[in-house]
Amino acid sequence: MNADCERHQHAILNRAAAADHVNRCDDCSSFYAAERQLAPPDNLVARTVDHLRPALLARTAHRREIFWGLTLAGALSFPIIVTLNASMVWMTYQTIERLATPPLAMAGASLVGVSLLLALSVAYGSLPLLASWGVQLRERTT
Repeated sequence: MNADCERHQHAILNRAAAADHVNRCDDCSSFYAAERQLAPPDNLVARTVDHLRPALLARTAHRREIFWGLTLAGALSFPIIVTLNASMVWMTYQTIERLATPPLAMAGASLVGVSLLLALSVAYGSLPLLASWGVQLRERTT
């Protein structure tokens, strides 16, 4: 293969082949035939996206369902959790007050309240992260 054929074969790969050289040269004509046989169609990406569009739309809708489900679960459970935490702080205060002084009971109840508030913040703050991980895991496994 000479330099002229190599230049024409690069042109064939770039879809700008000179037809007169390809018709005269056996190497370039066989290269051209193999390239046309093995090359992907021009509309491959568009056809693939059209084929995958229903699945992509379904996944998008499913993400919305997960988001709204987590939002609803968080909104419904928040008052219950706050009530339970407040009752735990109150019970801690009452218990320590019976055994020790009221300032010590206030300190103990404050410590429990801050701990519960930290736990509540971490739990509610991690919901979006957990949802994102769950969606990514589901996408990898399906």
